[in-house]
Amino acid sequence: MGNQPDGKIELKASCNDMEEIWIEIKNNGPEIPSEIAEHIFIPFFTTKEGGSGIGLNISRQIMRLSGGSLTLLREKETTFILKFN
Repeated sequence: MGNQPDGKIELKASCNDMEEIWIEIKNNGPEIPSEIAEHIFIPFFTTKEGGSGIGLNISRQIMRLSGGSLTLLREKETTFILKFN
């Protein structure tokens, strides 16, 4: 998820009373298209000519194993939310 010509990446972190940590990574450029978003966490999925695209799937598995989660939100921008318990 790189900088888009018409957008920027924002990073926000917070902690609630239950000591859960949330990290939000928001790219306020164009959102990820529906046809890509449906497959983004599938191993080896990629939209690039080279590369495996396995990074997001591995990241999601690491978060699950550590008791957290990695979620993709699509609204007017693309947002990844990482939650640590």
